[in-house]
Amino acid sequence: MLSIFSWFAMFMIYYNINSPLPPFTSLHFIEDIQGRILRNFIFFGVDEQFFTYDIFRASSLWWEPGAFQIFVNLAFAFSLINNTITKLRYTIFLITILASLSTTGVVVFGLLSIIFFKKYFTLNNPILFLVPIFIIFIGIFIVVPEIYQKMISESFKSRYHDILISINMFAENILLGYGYGTQVEKAIPYGKQFLGSELYNMMPLQVPMESQCLLHRSAY
Repeated sequence: MLSIFSWFAMFMIYYNINSPLPPFTSLHFIEDIQGRILRNFIFFGVDEQFFTYDIFRASSLWWEPGAFQIFVNLAFAFSLINNTITKLRYTIFLITILASLSTTGVVVFGLLSIIFFKKYFTLNNPILFLVPIFIIFIGIFIVVPEIYQKMISESFKSRYHDILISINMFAENILLGYGYGTQVEKAIPYGKQFLGSELYNMMPLQVPMESQCLLHRSAY
């Protein structure tokens, strides 16, 4: 259901619709760093930057599309494991992943799709052999160039350092974590201490998904 509701984000972004409800997140100011703000539409949120720059991506109740795709693909994977996946459910997952515009999400979904369509590969349905070929085509001509561009970009370097920071934060407090807090309150100060202020300040500001997960785990 959340997947379907997330599609309405495109409509909200296109018409720049405001919400009378308080945002999902609030502003945080530590050393002039501002946290994310998402317009609250109850069943999904939309990052304010998506409205500013006309970025049509769905993130549902999560802070970014990259985090949302993890749970969509997990739902797909568990549906395969429990043998509860249907063509309708598959279509919903497919549209949702495409709406997230997550490169990683598309790659993982493509691999899971091969498992889903495997049971249909029979001599009586030869056209279904085109499905993995189509997925491979997307991977070679669309996804791979996109991944390459990300790997040579500053965004990739930032994500790489985010992972290093997250792993070290996790290793230092495996049992209890760092307690409830945001990226701005916890991960950024730690990152500056771990990497050094000069190197950290050279990184483009990201919201490290791994840090968010690790920082909040002790609150649940």
